[in-house]
Amino acid sequence: MSKVTENEIAARWAMFGPALVLSSENRDGYDNLRNACVAYYRPTDARHWAWIRELVDTQWEILRQLRYRTAAIERYHDLRIYNWRKQIDPIVEKKKRELRELLPYVAEFDFLQDQVGRLQTHIANLEATIDKLAHTPPPASAGRLH
Repeated sequence: MSKVTENEIAARWAMFGPALVLSSENRDGYDNLRNACVAYYRPTDARHWAWIRELVDTQWEILRQLRYRTAAIERYHDLRIYNWRKQIDPIVEKKKRELRELLPYVAEFDFLQDQVGRLQTHIANLEATIDKLAHTPPPASAGRLH
């Protein structure tokens, strides 16, 4: 059997209706999957073409679900960090206010130096944690099915 051309594949594919590619998806990716399956299985009749179409569409839908699952995991991770920041940012600001209020009295009252030092350390640790979480990808285990 000779190699099937792109136009012949497209004409055969049109018999089964439009491809299941959403406007937000990569049509070239679908066509590449379709062409690879046609080249591998080398259909000889309409039934073979129908089976290959079903195979390609099913595989494409599985790939879509995997993309959506990955996007959902990343979105959940971003939302968790956002919600955590909504809680922690006011605490950081409160600690910074406390520090600003104490600084004018540190030279006058020696006992405040320890408290100021602890506040500075606490603020630095909170800010370092915020920065670390902002640059931490979702855990790899979040996408595993159990």
